[in-house]
Amino acid sequence: MSRITPDNPMHPITQKRKLFGLPFTRMKKSNINKKTLYVKTSNKILKALSVYKKETFSFQVDEIKNHNCPIINHNGAPKQIFDYLMCFAILESNILTPYWLAFGPPINEAIVYDAVMQGFFFVDFICNFFTSFTSGRNKIIIDPNLIAAKYIRTWFIFDLLALMPFRVFKWPSVEFFFRLFRIAKLEKCLKIFQTFQKLLIKFFNRFYQNSHVVKVVVKSVFSLVKVLCMMYFTIYFIACCFIRFFRFNHPNFKDKNLPGVTNERLMLRTSYFISTTIVGVGYGDLLPANSSEMIAVILIILIGAMYYTVLAGAFNNIISNIKSLWPNDENLNTLERWLYKVETRYRLLPQELHKKIISHFEYYWHKDRLKDIAKEYWKAENYNDLVADQSGHFSLLSNDLKEELLDKLFKDIFTTFPNFFEEKSKLKYELCFHFQPRIYKIGEVILNEQETVLEILFTYRGRLYLEHNFNGEIMKLSYNLPRAIIGDYEVLLNKKTIVSYHAAFKKTSIPVEAFALPRKPFLMILANGFPEDELKLRIQSEIKHLEIVKCLIETRNQTNKIDNSTISETNRPLIVNQSKKGRYSVISEGENLIIQSKYRSLESNIEDLTFSYESISKKIESLNDLVENKCPLMMKLKKDHDNKLGNLIVRRK
Repeated sequence: MSRITPDNPMHPITQKRKLFGLPFTRMKKSNINKKTLYVKTSNKILKALSVYKKETFSFQVDEIKNHNCPIINHNGAPKQIFDYLMCFAILESNILTPYWLAFGPPINEAIVYDAVMQGFFFVDFICNFFTSFTSGRNKIIIDPNLIAAKYIRTWFIFDLLALMPFRVFKWPSVEFFFRLFRIAKLEKCLKIFQTFQKLLIKFFNRFYQNSHVVKVVVKSVFSLVKVLCMMYFTIYFIACCFIRFFRFNHPNFKDKNLPGVTNERLMLRTSYFISTTIVGVGYGDLLPANSSEMIAVILIILIGAMYYTVLAGAFNNIISNIKSLWPNDENLNTLERWLYKVETRYRLLPQELHKKIISHFEYYWHKDRLKDIAKEYWKAENYNDLVADQSGHFSLLSNDLKEELLDKLFKDIFTTFPNFFEEKSKLKYELCFHFQPRIYKIGEVILNEQETVLEILFTYRGRLYLEHNFNGEIMKLSYNLPRAIIGDYEVLLNKKTIVSYHAAFKKTSIPVEAFALPRKPFLMILANGFPEDELKLRIQSEIKHLEIVKCLIETRNQTNKIDNSTISETNRPLIVNQSKKGRYSVISEGENLIIQSKYRSLESNIEDLTFSYESISKKIESLNDLVENKCPLMMKLKKDHDNKLGNLIVRRK
């Protein structure tokens, strides 16, 4: 649809309007003939109903300018609502048509109801000539000639025969027979099942976090319901055909065992006989009376055998889908076999150790978010092997989709520790491939004092507390950590822990859950791919470690106020704690000097790191003069990098 710019004085006067929130240009009626007005009106309707992008709609408008009839968008909201109504109409027609074919045409109020339903089918019959469709090459077809040709080749004759009023010519059986062609349209009624399925999934997702489990369970239940509905409809349809065939041969039929029987009672009796025959029970209270009925019973038994296989296949699919949600069974069996081999070759393991190993792996399999896309760092010989993509669906994704997927998987970790995982840094996408879930029970030791750290822990649930050993006395520090990174300072600077980390043991506490990052891939990725991030992480870990040392001094001051003994200013103790006998023990002057020296060394390390940062920034400034004239884009990147370095140094000062 061509637009006319209102600022151009050469064009006639135009007016800007809005239709359903969409702007369009309207010209004076004197300059537009009736044909263009009709085309514009149809285009406005199509734009109001369209759900496609602007590029797609402009393509549709260019094609539709050559035609004089409006086209209905098959994905528009009004057409979607009408399709839902047609699903109910098709379902109603396939239920009532076999019944009326067996027991006669409708009477009284049922005639009005049937006329209303036929009206829906007539409207659908007309709309099929003007509704767009998608071709096999995902191209939207809006040419009326192509649309009409496709409909005439497929459903035109069957819909026309189903709409013909043969009852006017006193042929009601012929009319209902042609309506049976609508059974082939029952597939459209699956749209109702899909809608209910989506609504149930959205409803249960509010109460259950694992959306994949909800989807699998709901889809499995609906697949079983669909098979059962097909089976019951088959029984109902065969019963109606059985009654129709019997009444055609015996028009004056009257059941002697059921005097004054109604149509509903006869329908129930016939459905009971067919269902017992299909299932293969055959109680013997109802039997075929002649050869034609025997032939019909044989066919029914064959249909029942086919339904048995379909129903058994549906049950097997449901069981396999539900088992796929908990893949621990297969893994647990392999683990049990491995433990059995270990115990048979060497010696029996203690029962508590056996339970700990199994509970560790059960939690690992349950909380592992990476599954098949996790990288096996122990097999990597160099950095290229470590960052190489593994085979599978994940490797076929684009880089943007990979990053978006990892952001969704570890959103809580990235947002909880923004200083470690910066938003614009690519380091987090390389590290998260090596995350391993860990859990620590209430009161369990996470890291001991003077221990070599082999993995960094990112705790995202539970609380921690710290302890320190002074002359054989274990003292708890007043340093509570709800969510913290454990072991980053020790791994980056290759040092041992100065305190021990424990999971909180209060009554209201919960187990500590964390993700572990092994030492080897962390250092290898930092050294080869992200050297600048390594300096930032060192500064942050030094600052955090400095806070722990300050906590020791604060604890010393708090305990010193409680202690009423007179101590000189030079020999003031660092931490005071109650001994087992109820007396107070004081830290020696030697330990005080050791901790103070550690504090000073930390400050000197931070000053050295900031100095190295300043030297790097000076080198970058010297390179800017060479890059400025050759590549202005690189100059912008260097300026952004300098700003980050400056902000970090100012923040540290």
